[in-house]
Amino acid sequence: MAGGAARTVLVPRFDLPRIHRRYQTEYFGPIIDALLADRTGVCVGYLYFTGIPADTGVFTINGRVYEFSTDGVIAGTSDVEIDFSPGPANAAAAAAQTVTNVNADADREVDAIQLTGVANFAVVAFMAREDGDVGGSSDYTFTEVATNVVASAATLGAAATPTEYAGCRGTYQVTANDVARWLNGIGVPIGALSFDTAPTWTQYTCMVGGPTDASVAVRSLATVVLRWRQVNVGRYILEVVDAGAVLAAGDRIHWEASV
Repeated sequence: MAGGAARTVLVPRFDLPRIHRRYQTEYFGPIIDALLADRTGVCVGYLYFTGIPADTGVFTINGRVYEFSTDGVIAGTSDVEIDFSPGPANAAAAAAQTVTNVNADADREVDAIQLTGVANFAVVAFMAREDGDVGGSSDYTFTEVATNVVASAATLGAAATPTEYAGCRGTYQVTANDVARWLNGIGVPIGALSFDTAPTWTQYTCMVGGPTDASVAVRSLATVVLRWRQVNVGRYILEVVDAGAVLAAGDRIHWEASV
């Protein structure tokens, strides 16, 4: 946290017209920490639906196994049924049922939301219920073995970094899978936050090329839709829809949000 973890009390120097520089950390630190306490970055990922998954197909998030079932029966190695017994009509309906069953799981590791899509192509985004850092011990493994669904990556990633004064920032590197999703009009999650309310201000910058690219070119996001979607109480995912095929694999989207 900003200013260090050792701060415990405010400096009692309210009688002074201003606080001397040596006391600024001790004075403002606890206030900043309190503002950031519930505004930390959360890892995200998604399942891409191109149709209705067949019976017995599974996806696994952090060791918890979800099984698509058309007959009301799941294997003993699975934890939660995704109930397709009513017979979803298309990919969008299958995605909606997946969201319902995941969020009804009392022991779930993630919260789920269906993002922008169409009848035959849909995305279910997941955000970890515990805060985590990309590459850290809190990353969630993410796999699927099923027809008509594709996992975004092997882990939930794109965690954000808390900043001072009730803010958060993150960087997301666009993948080839993301670009393919956008060609079908699909929304993709690039970050998530635990905020009491939706961020009231967000700034975006898109840099061309990967993290080792020496280029400093900035790509315009004028026609790219970026919006916060509420997943649950105090839980928000940042969705991107690029219907105009502006973004390319390797681009880095930097964002910073505050309340």
